[in-house]
Amino acid sequence: MSKEYIEKLSVLYGEIYEISIMIGQLIDRHQYESIDHFLEIKENLFNETAALLKKIGESSDLAQFYDICEKIKEQESMNINNLTLTKNQLKKEITQGNKKAKLVNTYNVVETKQGNLLDFRQ
Repeated sequence: MSKEYIEKLSVLYGEIYEISIMIGQLIDRHQYESIDHFLEIKENLFNETAALLKKIGESSDLAQFYDICEKIKEQESMNINNLTLTKNQLKKEITQGNKKAKLVNTYNVVETKQGNLLDFRQ
């Protein structure tokens, strides 16, 4: 029974790694709307993994998953770094856009003058 859990855990870790790679590719292509779907799938895989780990308990067989867990950790770290860089770039662009808008608004003040017309011909 424990061997089946170990095999299932191996498959789940592989799927989590593949999903992380897909998310990284979507980030690189700036397709942020598609990421939500993959994040839901990854969350479900993590929940299944946690449930399996509870069933397996403490076992020396879990040491074999160290490498795949490190790969997942590295990929997730790269995804976070890429998103952070994108966030900082967007923040910079927004700040520059706001500065330009302020400058344009400052010099585009058009005062509408209303008043009476006076006839100075007399």
